Amino acid sequence: MRINIDLDAWCAFSPGWQHHSATELLEQDLATDVSFLAPIKRRRLSTLSRLSLRLAYSIAPEFHGNCVFGSQHGELVTTQGLLQSIVENEIVSPAGFSASVHNTAVGLHSINNQNRSACTSIAAGLDSLAMCFVEAYALLQQEPVEQVLVVFADDRLPDALVEFASYNQLHGFAALVRRGEQGKKSGLLRIDLEQVKKNPETTDKDSISALIDCLLEGRSSGYTTGENNDWNWQFSV
Repeated sequence: MRINIDLDAWCAFSPGWQHHSATELLEQDLATDVSFLAPIKRRRLSTLSRLSLRLAYSIAPEFHGNCVFGSQHGELVTTQGLLQSIVENEIVSPAGFSASVHNTAVGLHSINNQNRSACTSIAAGLDSLAMCFVEAYALLQQEPVEQVLVVFADDRLPDALVEFASYNQLHGFAALVRRGEQGKKSGLLRIDLEQVKKNPETTDKDSISALIDCLLEGRSSGYTTGENNDWNWQFSV
């Protein structure tokens, strides 16, 4: 599988890059700041939803169009809290239940922006970030779609589930992408993304940090690991 897509803009939050002063990187105190929402809308938001909505707002505050939101683990923190309530014979919060589904963030984004365009929620294990771009590419093949908003984020897992985390930190990445036309680049960068054979030397399972490294350091290519294959990202100006 090989796709090409043009990157118009991007932003990210990653603890390992807090030392960098790039404007595309959100600072710690801003990463989960959703003060742009009315108090009643932000009161029950999880940390993951806050980060996802902040990333989307930072890159395209009034975006109306197709969206792809992704997360490897989704709202497991909220879900674990609900399950704990059941174990302790407590009343399960209806609001908590509605906020525990995987498409919570993209649903909230659609409501807040009054966006009626088709949106997708992706979960694909270690391939989740790459598959968000693959889904965006598929959407861009449908006329008259011009841009797709891609948002990927994950939160720290509860202690009981840490063993299932490949990278256990709050982090996220957002991008505005458009169709890559042959011989013509319309965005900041052209991204060629290809699924390749598994490389034992590709051990970094933090796809977001790997992508940030390529974008900020001007690297022409980089790799992220997947479940059964790796992903080769190539960048050209």
